Amino acid sequence: MNAAFSIGLCLTTTVALLWAAPLAAQTPADTARFTAVIRFPVTDTTPLFEHPLDSTLVIRVFRQVDAELRHMGWWVAVMRTPVESGTFFNLLYHSKYWHGPYPTDLYAWHFGKTRFPDERILPVHGYPYELRVRCPGCKTRGQGPDVHFTEGMVEVGWRRLPRPNRDPA
Repeated sequence: MNAAFSIGLCLTTTVALLWAAPLAAQTPADTARFTAVIRFPVTDTTPLFEHPLDSTLVIRVFRQVDAELRHMGWWVAVMRTPVESGTFFNLLYHSKYWHGPYPTDLYAWHFGKTRFPDERILPVHGYPYELRVRCPGCKTRGQGPDVHFTEGMVEVGWRRLPRPNRDPA
């Protein structure tokens, strides 16, 4: 092998490694071992996304609108199957009597007020699962009832735990 070829090969390898290092740093491995199963733009107009968690549970992400049909954001639920209209309970709630904002809500006005973090880990009560709900890159515009998302993604992932979370109160 000639010297010029050897030097060229070394330079090419070095440049490739320099380019690869920043890319790897931007996409770190998920050391928490969550499996992302639902991912979509926060501005999507689809009314419902769902994915089975196991044979008895389903993850659902509902599009939420206000009284004037303006897109407010999303709310996440885990429900027993089959899901029957009016008879479901969100197993992410810590209480059967909950009322008010909750970390399952990804509403634009929450981001403006930083009510909840952009990433939340939520137990599935009564079952050995946790959900991770994230909104990477989410941005809002507007104020009051006119606040809305302009960009970002909604991502929901899950992981299995060694034992079930406590049942809801």
